[in-house]
Amino acid sequence: MLLGEARVAYEFTRGPRRTIGFVIGIEGLSVRAPRWLALNDVDRAVRDKAGWMTRQARALFTERLDHFAPRIGVRWNKLALSNAATRWGSASSTGAIRLHWRLMHFHLEVIDYVVVHELSHLRAMDHSPRFWATVEAVMPNYPALRRQLKDETVPRW
Repeated sequence: MLLGEARVAYEFTRGPRRTIGFVIGIEGLSVRAPRWLALNDVDRAVRDKAGWMTRQARALFTERLDHFAPRIGVRWNKLALSNAATRWGSASSTGAIRLHWRLMHFHLEVIDYVVVHELSHLRAMDHSPRFWATVEAVMPNYPALRRQLKDETVPRW
């Protein structure tokens, strides 16, 4: 579905329940609804929960930034959520990190790669050998995760 300009993928299941349920986990967004509920009501509920989904993204990203920053030996000071068309993240020399909220649709290890990538820019603001050595020191399997991020335009469930 489209939320503003962003395409949001989610797993949808029906079951014996009375209300719509939302879960954001490692696998992404899952929506469960009663069998009798119309699809346009499900879509409306997903739109209404967009703010909640971005509060969940902020909490997870903050946790991952706090986890990896000491390992890289850097400090970040601000997190902003992005809806950029072409970037999963960015970092500024001031310690500000910007991450695309749709990263929530990827597995945690892919999210971690983007977090490590952006935090590594706080050591080297380019993609020099020094930058990639910093990424590799924390995440030796980064090439496979980087490839997965590029190959999966809409993450698989």
